Amino acid sequence: SKLFPGRMAIACADPLEAILSEADRLEMYVMPGVGCYAFFDYTPGSLRWHKRVAEELWERYGHHSSFYGWYISAEKDGSLGDEAERAEIVSFFEQFTPYVRRLAPDKPVMLAPNSYHLKGAEAAYRRLLPLLDILCPFGFHRMPPGDLTGEEAAATLQALCDQSGAHLWMDLESFCFLDHVGGRPLVPRPV
Repeated sequence: SKLFPGRMAIACADPLEAILSEADRLEMYVMPGVGCYAFFDYTPGSLRWHKRVAEELWERYGHHSSFYGWYISAEKDGSLGDEAERAEIVSFFEQFTPYVRRLAPDKPVMLAPNSYHLKGAEAAYRRLLPLLDILCPFGFHRMPPGDLTGEEAAATLQALCDQSGAHLWMDLESFCFLDHVGGRPLVPRPV
């Protein structure tokens, strides 16, 4: 990256190039994450950062047939936060989506919130979803006590996506939250 020259000590000089090249060969698609400025952060600073990263991703990898679209990986609670946070995330996508449309008009924009606390957030989704192409929530199998069931959350989100023309994808996470050896969160689930 010209933006962020520091790197992890890994054997591959350009892992995203390797993934996209192999996906091209296999006629598969990849939706690269536009990084993560900070979890749950849709501030103006985050927007500036995401635009810069998206531009570099497109410059470096946009020639790949496997480059499918833009995944904003900052995640968010399904409630989309309080009213100020809801306004902030809508403002973020009001600016980010047209920006990447200028780079690549045919590439979809995706957000992956969790599926929790949807009650009362419907109006916020009605403002947000027209700015997205894909909503890809996760966590249906671990809904908090007293919340909607996973099935109810999926039905709610599907209805909201249908109203806006967005697609509802399901993010299947297959992690264990604590591994008994070291107490590490989010380790791969045993097969």
